Parts: sequence; structure tokens; C-alpha cells
Amino acid sequence: MKTLHISLLGKPLVQHSGHTLPGLVSRKSQALLCYLAFTGQPHSRQALAGLLWSEMDEEKARRNLRVALTRMKDELAEYLVIQRRTLAFNRERPYWLDVIEFETTLKQKVLSIDELKQATDLYRGPFLDDFILRDAPLFEEWVRLQQEHYRQLAMDGLYRLSALQTEMHQFAEGIETLNRLLKLEPWMEEAHRQLMLLLAISGQRSAALAQYETCAALLDEELGVEPASETTALYQKIRAEEIDDLRPHLAIVSSPPPKTLPPPFQVPATAPHFVGRAKQQQAIVASLQAGAVTAVQAIVGMGGVGKSTLAAQIAAQLQGHFPDGVLWANAATSEPMSVLESWAQLYGYDFSAVGDVESMAAAFRSALADKHVLLVLDDVTTAARIRPLLPSGPHCRVLLTMRDQDLARAVNAQVWPLQELSKENGRLLFRNILGEARVAAEPEAADAICDELANLPLAVEITAQRLKSRPRRKLADLAQRLHDEKERLSLLTISDREVRASFALSWETLDSDLKRVFALLGLFAGRSFAAEAVAHIAEMDSYLLEDRLYALVALSLLREEGQTRYQLHPLLADFAREQLGEEKVGVVNGRFAHYYLRFAQQNQTDYDALRPEWDNLMAAMEAAHTHQLHQTVIQFADALNE
Repeated sequence: MKTLHISLLGKPLVQHSGHTLPGLVSRKSQALLCYLAFTGQPHSRQALAGLLWSEMDEEKARRNLRVALTRMKDELAEYLVIQRRTLAFNRERPYWLDVIEFETTLKQKVLSIDELKQATDLYRGPFLDDFILRDAPLFEEWVRLQQEHYRQLAMDGLYRLSALQTEMHQFAEGIETLNRLLKLEPWMEEAHRQLMLLLAISGQRSAALAQYETCAALLDEELGVEPASETTALYQKIRAEEIDDLRPHLAIVSSPPPKTLPPPFQVPATAPHFVGRAKQQQAIVASLQAGAVTAVQAIVGMGGVGKSTLAAQIAAQLQGHFPDGVLWANAATSEPMSVLESWAQLYGYDFSAVGDVESMAAAFRSALADKHVLLVLDDVTTAARIRPLLPSGPHCRVLLTMRDQDLARAVNAQVWPLQELSKENGRLLFRNILGEARVAAEPEAADAICDELANLPLAVEITAQRLKSRPRRKLADLAQRLHDEKERLSLLTISDREVRASFALSWETLDSDLKRVFALLGLFAGRSFAAEAVAHIAEMDSYLLEDRLYALVALSLLREEGQTRYQLHPLLADFAREQLGEEKVGVVNGRFAHYYLRFAQQNQTDYDALRPEWDNLMAAMEAAHTHQLHQTVIQFADALNE
């Protein structure tokens, strides 16, 4: 059976049964295939066009995507899953991808010399080496992320290989391996130390002493530090020709300076009222413990859904599994250099003299090379801000929280979507905070409050805390006020916590087109809807509109319901309506009413079509009445009475 071979480590190479493919002459076509094959996931056409032609306007970018896809289909149709909105690589067909074999092999804890040699030989050079695309800065950023990831993985593999070669007294091979490693990371002091040892044992005393001088010069130039005491002690033994004293250390891979500080645990205090996330917590903990190929896990969801709270619970549970510490940073508000410097201090390192973030990141990765550490990066908004913070050691794991599914995939994270609580758990959280007695006194009002909040954890917690601080306030009175959609968000604030502010963070990341579409979704007040309805209200081509909806789904601002419908969280709908503005409400409500009137007229006897839209039909009739569209109200009555 013919197999498609794709090599991404080094200069990209694509062959089908040993032959190159003329249909992939275009670099953009090559980039598209490489990206789809690498991710193994479906991507929206809009996202792919933006990735590969981000400097062009959307229409031209999509046209270029269609051209590239046409060229690919001529030779690779069986490897492409082409849908109206999405594209994907078909991993059901026979294929070989070097990065999969490379990463899968090196993630194994026990490997022979031959297995390590075979795996590290796959690393022909940086990921997509010298593969430059015009007008594609987003693609180039993605490539840089992968280059750093696979460089670090190659370094780990080479270091493990050199240790085994040393243990087996394969000194010449070990020297060759360490020289390869130092080409990837010239200031990796552990590798310099091991190379000095092997050179000395092999009778190359002058070369070993020269290696120390090279190491000292590099550390001073790049990091502004002197060699560690272990390195200097080894140098002095070699200079004194104390070769016999070196032999007991042949199988030892040197480590950073001894610990002088306890393992750090930076996790915020866990929530005292934590409910409803046991299944997700168990699954994510298992993935972080298992040493899976995917070392990065991402909790993804809308603002206020409890991502940070869940991350803190997971980190606390895993403290014993990561004996070298659990680190935490807010990725949205903290600069990478300040995070790296503070983390380094926790392990007894002083990076204050290091002048740039790349050098500091490299130094910190070396410090963590043999450690078991969990890093939690909270509220990730861009890949660029976390790239320097990602470790490479085989025993390190990363947990991210973010709102953007596409961003999670861009950093090769396993995505764990998080929704609002179930009705049962929403009520349980409310009761746990407010107290059994208060809820038991007004059980129906308590249920009504949770329903109005649609079980969003942040909203439930704020409301319960407000009621707890106001013991004489009736739950029924608050439930009635929360029923007012225009007032509801204003009630959801306490101290420095506010639901509206949480939503505003997502709103500010949207471009003008997405803001317009999102604001219009507020008309549906949390009811499910079809894309066709929004396209009519927005006066937008349905194809482009679906791309906008897909983007909002990816940003955790909208959810898909089945194959054809969407739904906005009711509190997000309140926020969306606020962004619409009173001056536009009349116009868009008119289009809203007109669409559903036409829908009712066209489906008068088709009850299967009417049933999922019934709430929207009633809302449209109410909108027509509110805005004094009397003729429309009469036509609605006629259509729905027949």
C-alpha cells in the first residue's frame, strides 16, 4: 500500500511512495499540508486563510486558500477531509510523519542506545528549517513555537543518549553526541561537563581543558555567570591529572547546583466551595500523571466558568507527584522575563544579569532539564507570551487556562473544554456558600436565582456571597430583580469580582466584524438559533457569517448545539445586548421580527421545523409588538393560527 511520507524536522520533504509531488510546488500548499498533517484536527477555512495569508484581506486570502487546495486535491485527495466550513488531514490513510515517531519515541522512559540513536537521527535540523512564507506572520510564529519544542526534545534525547554511551564506555560515540548537543545549546553547562569528563577519560586532556575554557567564555558572554562549582572542580581534577578520581563518575550525568531551597508551591488557595468538576479534574490529573506524548494540557472556557479554580484544585492534588515544585504565573499580566527571573530565584539561581528573554528562557530550561515540575500558566491570551516559559525536560508538565481553543491547539495542547455547572451542581454551589438554612427557607427562590444565572460559577458565587453579607434580604426579591435582563449584570459584582468585567476581557479581543456579530446574538437572549437567522439580521453572506460564528465558538463566546444550531450563555447574551446600544435595537429587532415572520409563513404546517424555533417566534412577535410593528404582529397571528 502506498504511503505518504512527511518529514518536518529539517527542510520539509513530502513524498508519496518515494516520489516528490509536483502539485506541492507552491510553498503555501506545502505549508497547508504540513499544518493539517501535523495538527491532525479539522480547522475552519477562515482560520487557515488567516494563518497563511494574514496580511491580505479576507476575501483574497480565502481565494488563495481555494487555489492551494485545488492543487493539493489533484494528488492528495484521499488525504484531505474537505467540508464546507473545515479542512482536515485524513489520518485514516497510510502515512508517516517524522515528528510523531520522534516525539512518541523520546517520550518513553526506557530506551536503548540504538532506539535513542534512531530517534535523534530523525532530527535533521530545526522544524521546517529555512521555510519562509510571505504574508504569514501567524504561521511563522507557529513554526517558531514548534522549532523550540522539538529543539528541546532533541536536546533531551541527545543528553540521554550520551549518558547511556558513557555508561557503556562508548566514549568516542558519547563525545560525538555531546558535540551535537552543544551545537543545539552551546551554553548547556551539564553537557560541557560531561564532554570534559569523556575527553579526559579518553586521554584527550588538552581538549578537556580547552572545553572548560570554551564553556566559561560562553557562560560569561551569554548569561553573565561563571561556571558552577562542579564544573570548576572537574576542571581542576583534569588539570592535576587525577584521572583515577574521574572514573567513578563515568555514568553520572551532572545536575545543577544542589538544592538549597524547598520545592516551590506557588498555587493560589483552593476554593472552599468546589463542586461539579470531579470528572474533568480526574481526567486532567490522569493526563498530567501519565507522561503522555502531549505534555501540555489546556482548560478552555468562557470567562467566569471556573478555569483558574479548577487549575488550582488540580495543581494542589498533584503537589506530591511533582517533587521539584509547582510553579504558577498569570500569563495575561506578567512579563515573561519577570516570571522567569522569579522562578529561577525559587531554585537558587540569579538571572538578573541576563539581558534578553531568549537567553533567560534557555538558562531556565537547562535548570529544569532533569526536574519533575508542573508549570501552571493562567489566563493565556497569546502564544508569544508563554513560548519562553514552556519547559522541555521529559518530566515537566504544563497546565494552561485560556478562552481560545485555536490558541490551545497552536501550542500543541490537549484541549479540555469547560462549560457552566449542571443545574444540580449550580444549586449545590449556591447552597454551600449561602448555607442550608437560608436556602431551605426559600427553596423556590433559590432555584430561580440559579436559573437566572444559568449556573455560571462566578455569577453563582458572587450572588451567594452578596446574599450572605445581607442576611435580611429576601431571596425572592433578588430573584425578581435578576429576572430583569437589563439589570442582571449590574447585580453580579462584589469587591473586585465582576461578571461584566470578565466578559469585557473577551470582548476587547474581538475585531470589529466579530463584535458586530456577537452583539447581534444578544437578541436571542440565550435561546438556540440557526446561522441563517443571524445572517438575515446581520445582512451578511451566510458563508461568511458561519465563519464568524465558528470564530466565536473557538473563543468560548458561543457554543454549537447539534449540527446546525448555536447558543449563547444567557449572561453573555445580556452583555451582548449592552454592546448593541439602544440606537440600534429598533432596527435589528425589525429584521429579527421580519426573518421569523417569513420563517413562520414558509413553515406553517411543518411542525418539525417550527418546534425548535418556537421560543424565537414568540420573542420575534413580542419584539414586533414592542416596536409598534402592528402589521407584522397581525401577520404573525395569521401565520401561526393556520
